[in-house]
Amino acid sequence: MTLPKALQAQLLCNYISDVPTRAAVSDFSEPYAACWQAIQGVTERGKKIEALEAALNVKQRPENTAVIAEILALKPKTEHEALSMAEQKDSIHPVEWVWPGFIPKNYITVLGAMQGAGKTALMQDLARRITTPGETWPDGQPIAQYGRVLYFDAEGMPEAIKERAEQWKMNLKDFYYFYPKNGEIYDLGSDKYQNILLQAVYEVRPLLLFVDSLGNINTKGENNVEDLRGIFAFLTGLARDFELGLTLSAHLRKRFGALLEGTEITLDDFRGSGHITQMARSVLAMSVIQTGPELDRNGPRRLEVVKSNLGPYPAPLGFEFVAGFPSGFVLKWGDSPKTYHEPDKSDLAAEWLKEVLADGPASMAELVRLGEPEGFSKATIYRARKRLGSLISDTKGSKDPENKWQILEKPNFGS
Repeated sequence: MTLPKALQAQLLCNYISDVPTRAAVSDFSEPYAACWQAIQGVTERGKKIEALEAALNVKQRPENTAVIAEILALKPKTEHEALSMAEQKDSIHPVEWVWPGFIPKNYITVLGAMQGAGKTALMQDLARRITTPGETWPDGQPIAQYGRVLYFDAEGMPEAIKERAEQWKMNLKDFYYFYPKNGEIYDLGSDKYQNILLQAVYEVRPLLLFVDSLGNINTKGENNVEDLRGIFAFLTGLARDFELGLTLSAHLRKRFGALLEGTEITLDDFRGSGHITQMARSVLAMSVIQTGPELDRNGPRRLEVVKSNLGPYPAPLGFEFVAGFPSGFVLKWGDSPKTYHEPDKSDLAAEWLKEVLADGPASMAELVRLGEPEGFSKATIYRARKRLGSLISDTKGSKDPENKWQILEKPNFGS
């Protein structure tokens, strides 16, 4: 493969300056190939230049002196462009986290959810925590470094943000808030608004920057990779230059069909170009979880990492909106909620089995007789017991003809 012309000239410069150079004539195109062949085996610099002049026939073709001038104008390079990890490992910083496992420093984190699911409330809750010494992260991890937060609100919700900040008694001195005024649109695809955000970050020096949301900081849409590439390059540079965590909220594609809003989120659900999730090093998904027969839009949320390039995936978390005092709401965090599934026959049989055994132990023959009118076969009753696990035990050995099943604790079915 022929090398780029600039590299060919650099190799010739290195060889003339006695810098160890590994190359072959096949790496060069003309007129550099003739130059390379002419200086092989020549030891003195002056003789090498004479060999170049002869090879390019500068007496008959004086225009070729420009080629020699180009080569001689370069400075020899003694360092390799490609370095081994051993040569550069000390200059590469370790992976750092704002919220370990969820929000890294120096990279973009994308947070995706359906519209109206509560992304803004979630980001503000995280802002409250990192600006309040003594608080912990939602998963209980200690906050290693408290600091300022800059919230770049391109959606323009100052009333809601202010009201929530006051209700939650946030540390307002360390919570910096930017929002568009007079119908202005914060388009981070333009130099003007990039400079506005850059100046704000320079002045505030936040530990965490929230940009809300991708759909409102790019007037050209979310599907064109070329339009997005410039914005993501700017945001990545911002995160790296100021060593901060940067969380960019994004909307999901619309779903169709009954209760699809409550199903699991994947990377394919993120609206727009795949470049959005490719450029992020951590991608968080927040979903409304259906925990009963009907989806409750005020019901529990699940927050999970659906992409991570920097470490293992942490366990999903859950939170609910609960009434605040004296008004409003707060986020109550806990384990990830379990998704409701339509009860199958084994589920129904398990509930029936608990009710039957609440009246006392019963033999398999008795259970089969009682289960027949309910449509429960012997095999279904066995599956129901397996589903109940250690709640059901034997009064005797399982092969004893007098053995009966018993429930360890009688459930209170009236509650």
